[in-house]
Amino acid sequence: MNQKNIGALTYDNVLVWIVDQAPTGIDWRDHLETLPSEEQTRVGKFAFEKLQRRFVFRRAALRKLLGHYLNVAPEQVKLELSEYGKPTLAAQYQESQIQFNISTSEDLALIGITKGRKLGVDIEYHKRHADYEKIAQRFFSPAEVIAFLDLPQDQRLQGFYNCWTRKEAFIKAIGQGLSYPLKDFDITLKPGEQPKVLCVKGGDVNAWKLAAFTPAEDFTAAVAATGGDWTLEVISFTW
Repeated sequence: MNQKNIGALTYDNVLVWIVDQAPTGIDWRDHLETLPSEEQTRVGKFAFEKLQRRFVFRRAALRKLLGHYLNVAPEQVKLELSEYGKPTLAAQYQESQIQFNISTSEDLALIGITKGRKLGVDIEYHKRHADYEKIAQRFFSPAEVIAFLDLPQDQRLQGFYNCWTRKEAFIKAIGQGLSYPLKDFDITLKPGEQPKVLCVKGGDVNAWKLAAFTPAEDFTAAVAATGGDWTLEVISFTW
């Protein structure tokens, strides 16, 4: 890991790394030792080598980053699952106030890290032959469906992934997973429009901030975090 390209973590920023899960010239097996024994066991349960490779690279990157900020060896970073299955740092690191989130799609992954705020990230590869209108009507809020159908045909693919990644990032930040209804909040989705939470059923839209970016061609990514006073820094992870 390139220490010069790691970023300074403060209470005022959200750091998000783009992790290549198929880096040229690097064997994923060389990073197995970065993972604790229970995660190494999980590797062997994947049916395909590409899934093993992706898991090892993203978990090794996550542990290297968390280890850096916690000042411990990567393999010594202890993680646990929340009530809803969201990976978090173990209770012994509570004083650090570090929050993280991870997302993966095809050969790319995102790792987001921040301090003192809830955080969710999402990345999606554009699948061009899905029935986006049908999916939107099933999962988007009524207001979002209207906004989506109002888009010109040539903007609908991007509009769909704008909405999907932002909604995924938002519910991941809340930490309740899919138990939180996707139709209970509205976000902006029009290409070129500022990412924003427009409405939250029983909640305060000003308690949240959204950001979005393009991590690579044919991918869309989004970040959601509490508070409106943070800046986003996107970093390419280097081994």
